Amino acid sequence: MQCRSDVFSFGVILWELMTESIPWNHLNAMQVVGVVGFMDQRLDIPQGIDPKIAAIISDCWASDPLQRPSFQDLVGRLSEIMRAMAPPPSGRRRLKQSPRMSLSDS
Repeated sequence: MQCRSDVFSFGVILWELMTESIPWNHLNAMQVVGVVGFMDQRLDIPQGIDPKIAAIISDCWASDPLQRPSFQDLVGRLSEIMRAMAPPPSGRRRLKQSPRMSLSDS
């Protein structure tokens, strides 16, 4: 069984990637433990973040560790988002062929 605190940490890393910010940069380590662990506070998720990504971050930070998604679930959700962002397949491209010389051309 995976450690659900790793899922929480993954949510923080995803938040960092999406916001390009340092979490709790105004707090020392003990203050972070107090704010998150005892006061059950979370980082603010900015409005401009894709709602599906914001939902993943929020789910990773569920107060009850058993309510946090598994990494298998996270991989599936992130894969869906990546597929939706990928350009549609355009089929195989054909390379432009240069005119071929035949033996009769020489």
